[in-house]
Amino acid sequence: MYTNVIIGIDGRQGGQDAAALAAILSGPGARHHLVFVAGCPPPRTRGAQADLHLELVDPDCLSERMSTERRRVGGDAPTVRVIADSAAAGLQEAAAERDADLIVVGASRRDGLQRLEGHDDVAALLHDTFETIAVAPSGYSREPGGLERIGVAFDRSPESVVALAHGGLLADERGCQLVVRNVTGSPHEGLVALSSEVDVLVCGSRRQGPLRRLALGSTSQYLARHVGVPLIITPPVDTPATSRWNARHPTFEELVS
Repeated sequence: MYTNVIIGIDGRQGGQDAAALAAILSGPGARHHLVFVAGCPPPRTRGAQADLHLELVDPDCLSERMSTERRRVGGDAPTVRVIADSAAAGLQEAAAERDADLIVVGASRRDGLQRLEGHDDVAALLHDTFETIAVAPSGYSREPGGLERIGVAFDRSPESVVALAHGGLLADERGCQLVVRNVTGSPHEGLVALSSEVDVLVCGSRRQGPLRRLALGSTSQYLARHVGVPLIITPPVDTPATSRWNARHPTFEELVS
């Protein structure tokens, strides 16, 4: 399902979590690209964290420091340094240049004022790119899970049809159980409950953009912060994936519980 994967790395735990998840989600023979976005250090970064950021700007040092992440995805993944104003912009650029079908990142720990100022890179990716995004929970690399049950949130909207296609194709590829749930009532509570039953949760997204995000909030952003399993957020439209899925499963009624 995913054969050309961008992995966001930062020299810290989030990059290791992303690499661990990429190794689990990637298909046989997949290509991986470890991408570090160089630019200004994050706001309020001081001391050791600022020094690490400056150190990783050097290409030779970056490649050497990413040996752990590289081993997780097979040992031969190239390390790419991208110059951009934000991690989200840099990862989008790398994905577009390499025609990637998945961007994997670690969950952001930023909150409060930094989030309101727009410095949450995960949130920016979830809303401002049309790539498929996978988010690894904080600390995921310490104890990576398996891939036996894939959950899909489905409400018959066009976005959820795309999520079903991705989850179904991934389940077919890996021989996993597909758990499709028609979430009613509070979507946040229902999706968090579903996440406790599966190894990976797949959800659709409208990719609202920054202005609508401030006004309406975001289910995908909420889940990225509150579920304890990896999250795959699919784009609003993915005709190749939905066509492949529909060819195998013309109806979906029997899949939804």
